[in-house]
Amino acid sequence: MVHSITCATDPYIVEGFNPQMGFRRTKTLVQGHGCCDHFYYIKKQ
Repeated sequence: MVHSITCATDPYIVEGFNPQMGFRRTKTLVQGHGCCDHFYYIKKQ
């Protein structure tokens, strides 16, 4: 549940900040991984 409250909204926050930006993550601390691997990118047009 913690993941859905703290992490699941991140892609939507990024898109709200700038619709041209994308966000990807495959690991989070809250899911038990050793790190969070945030990756921000500019979407291709």
